[in-house]
Amino acid sequence: MTYAQYSNHVIVISIDEEIQLIAADKGFTGAMESGLAAGATAADVIDTYGPPARIVQIGREEGWIYDAVRLAIRMDDGRIVGWSVYF
Repeated sequence: MTYAQYSNHVIVISIDEEIQLIAADKGFTGAMESGLAAGATAADVIDTYGPPARIVQIGREEGWIYDAVRLAIRMDDGRIVGWSVYF
């Protein structure tokens, strides 16, 4: 397994040179393909992707899981703080 963290706050995890996960961590200033970015509200997420398939508690944060598009959005206090695309 290879773990790489870049200065722009992007994390990439790969196994046998095949990417398994790309994550935008706290501090990433870009946006998702949908236009959502850190700071967007829960209502913005639901308007864009609908309700999550499930919500996982991660400490004080929540992980909103969208299996159909292989997306996990990290929420804190009702706002996006990061997201991951998994393969």
